[in-house]
Amino acid sequence: MTKESIIQHATHTFLVNGYKTVTMDEVASELGISKKTLYEIFGNKENLIKASLEFQFDELKSIFLEAHQQQLDAVDELKVIMQKIKNKFSTPQHRNAVYQLQKYYARIYKKVYVEQLFFIQAAVKSNLEKGQKNELYRKEVDPINFSELLIRIQNFLKTNENNLRNLEKMESMATLHFDLMMRGLLTEEGLRKYEKLEIKNQ
Repeated sequence: MTKESIIQHATHTFLVNGYKTVTMDEVASELGISKKTLYEIFGNKENLIKASLEFQFDELKSIFLEAHQQQLDAVDELKVIMQKIKNKFSTPQHRNAVYQLQKYYARIYKKVYVEQLFFIQAAVKSNLEKGQKNELYRKEVDPINFSELLIRIQNFLKTNENNLRNLEKMESMATLHFDLMMRGLLTEEGLRKYEKLEIKNQ
C-alpha cells in the first residue's frame, strides 16, 4: 500500500468520524497494516493529520485550476468554483471535522489554513481582476480586500460552533452572504449575467 493511498483513506476516516476521535490503531486496522508501519511512515498522528490536510488542499487547488482551464468569463468561473467547493467541502462531516481541528489541533490547522488562505486569495484576486478588465465587476472594488472578506466570512459561517448546530440555517446564511457580496461587486452587465445563471441553476 502506497503512502498516498494511506493518506487518502485516513482523510476519509477523519472526515467521517472526526480528527479527535480516530486513533492510529483504527486507521492501521482499517487499512490492514500494522500500527508500527503507520508510525514508521508518519511518525505520529499529528503528521498524518497534516498530510491529510495537504491532500485536501491539493484537491482544492485542482478545483481552481480546472475552472481556470475552462476559459470561462469571470462570473461563470467564480460560480463554478464556489459550487464545486460547496459540493466537496461543505458536508456536515467536513464542517464538524474542521471544528475539531480548530479545537484540538489548532497549531496544525492554523498553519495549513494560512497556506490555503494565501492561495485562495491569489486565485480570487485573479478572477476579480479578469472581471474588472471585462467590465463585469466594478473597478472601484479592491480585489485583495474583497477576496479576503469573502473567504474569512464564508469560513466563519461554516465552522462556527453555534452554526454547526443548525446546518440548514448556516448553509442559507453562507449562500446569502455570497449573493450579497456578488451583487455588490457586479456591474450592470455582470449583474444581468449573474441573474441569468441564478435562474438557469434553479
